[in-house]
Amino acid sequence: MAKLKGGCQCGNVRYTASGEPLFAAHCQCNDCKKASGCGHATAAAFKDIDVAFKGQTKSYTTKAASG
Repeated sequence: MAKLKGGCQCGNVRYTASGEPLFAAHCQCNDCKKASGCGHATAAAFKDIDVAFKGQTKSYTTKAASG
């Protein structure tokens, strides 16, 4: 079973994800382009039970161009 590890750019939050992703996708919205510095951002979704976070998290929301 694969195990992925990573975290945010500031280093305050770390994550681990195990198992196979439910799906993976590329997003090409303006927010993802800006965040990634390229033409898309890549994301993958896992079952809640397969993901663990450490550190203080915050949230960010924005309205997409599609509404």
